[in-house]
Amino acid sequence: MQPLVSIILATYNRPETLRLAIASVLEQTLTDWELLVIGDACGAETAAVVEAAADPRIHYINLIRNVGEQSGPNNVGIARARGRHIAFLNHDDLWLPDHLQAALEWLQATGADLVFPATAVIMPCTAEQLAAHTWRTYVHGIGRDGSFDPVETFAPASSWLMRRETAERTGYWKSARDCVTESSREYLFRAWRRGLQLRALPWVSVIAFHSGARANSYVLRDAHEQEWFWHQVLHNPLLRQQLLARAGNDEVPPRSALQYRLLRWLAAFGLFPSALEYRARGLRRGQLIDRLRRTRGLHPLADAHGGLREIRRLELARAPAYTLGSTLSFRSDGAAVAIQSYGWSYPEPQGTWTDGPEAGLSLPLAAPVHEDLELEVEAQCFVTEGWPRQRVHIHLGDHALAEWLFDNTQNHGLRTLHIPAELAQHSPLRLRLYLPDARCPRELGQGNDSRRLGLNLASLRLAPAAQLAPAPADAADRPGAPAPAA
Repeated sequence: MQPLVSIILATYNRPETLRLAIASVLEQTLTDWELLVIGDACGAETAAVVEAAADPRIHYINLIRNVGEQSGPNNVGIARARGRHIAFLNHDDLWLPDHLQAALEWLQATGADLVFPATAVIMPCTAEQLAAHTWRTYVHGIGRDGSFDPVETFAPASSWLMRRETAERTGYWKSARDCVTESSREYLFRAWRRGLQLRALPWVSVIAFHSGARANSYVLRDAHEQEWFWHQVLHNPLLRQQLLARAGNDEVPPRSALQYRLLRWLAAFGLFPSALEYRARGLRRGQLIDRLRRTRGLHPLADAHGGLREIRRLELARAPAYTLGSTLSFRSDGAAVAIQSYGWSYPEPQGTWTDGPEAGLSLPLAAPVHEDLELEVEAQCFVTEGWPRQRVHIHLGDHALAEWLFDNTQNHGLRTLHIPAELAQHSPLRLRLYLPDARCPRELGQGNDSRRLGLNLASLRLAPAAQLAPAPADAADRPGAPAPAA
């Protein structure tokens, strides 16, 4: 049976906020809906959150390839939606229980193609500010004379409810790479340009938490704001009034009547005022989403049609999360190949050789790190009588961590290095190994191996500095050095 509303919820590895967003859907007074959770190549935790909801109206679709921003997942949701109406919900926002009911009634009452209730945007606040009730808001989704205004209105996608035909007439979301402004703003402007009726509902029914205003929000995996406000939604009957009372700033910057008329005239000719203002600040297509991703603790978007480096990055993003304290084996029976980004040869029974002057590791962490870490590796370098030593420089991102020296007297065994907590905040940890003395055995008359051998890594373990046991006294004298292939 066709549902009344299809809700599209795009998500990427924010299970702590996704759980609450889904809870706000489950609490809706309007119950004839389907929820399409579209994962942007998410990890297993996202699937577990959806499964825990245990509702047959909820469907999870996890994309194989990461798009990197919401346009792709939203387009998949539109293509899969079965409902007569379509709504969107960001994975870190919340709906008040009457959101769908109020929006649908307003859509029917006004005959609009799309409606957007007002959104209370929560300014970043600490747990202490929440407990002291000193949090503040501002309001998005204010229309002009009850309708969308291309100059003044910004309505977050979490507030939209549209007829199915509206999505068909407006088309798909444009990629953020192709937008100067937010892709959601571009979508509404395009709908307005096509003559669709976009009406504002003067009723707060959405609580938004802009991740672009919260540093490292995708890294810290924190949901204290959403947790607190969701408790208020369930137990505070005066919350809507408080959200409005705390709205101390306007969403529209001050403009003269002449400025407004000029921007409105430009909008009528297809020039989006918001995009013009962003360009005046020096932004070009795709730069806004890259800026937002950096703030969130994510890497800038790469070229969607990128070469080998982009293919590697996408594959590394699918690597299983690493749990501190566990050991990764680089031997032929191990699974460390999942974190090898570049510069590695094939695994052998004693470990994996680097091949070339540089090699990289990308280690996705299962949980945020708030303490110093110790990295412990079992390794050796390619040294011979004719090539008696090798240096290995270890960097984490752009930060030099250590230099190891391997020679005939100190080759096999355990090596450790210290990683300060402030350098371990961003997952994945990207370790770079520089091997200025890597050498080809064949050039030294040591068989026919043409690889440029530097470090042979047998195992790796990362643990809190306080927990990592010191290496045994004889660790540096372990036998069993692997020989290069003949």
